[in-house]
Amino acid sequence: MGQLAGKMGAVVDLLTRLPVEIWFEEQSQAHDSSFMPALLALCKMLLGPIITKRP
Repeated sequence: MGQLAGKMGAVVDLLTRLPVEIWFEEQSQAHDSSFMPALLALCKMLLGPIITKRP
């Protein structure tokens, strides 16, 4: 069996308490900010239509 040797990040839906997205970084010493590009991409995907919609 392999061991988890890295860092994980997740976005959780607060209503269902289920994960929306899960990320894994192989470097155990990676900083939490290493997930920012993936988090920003997820926000743009989920909130893009809301943010860019103009009256």
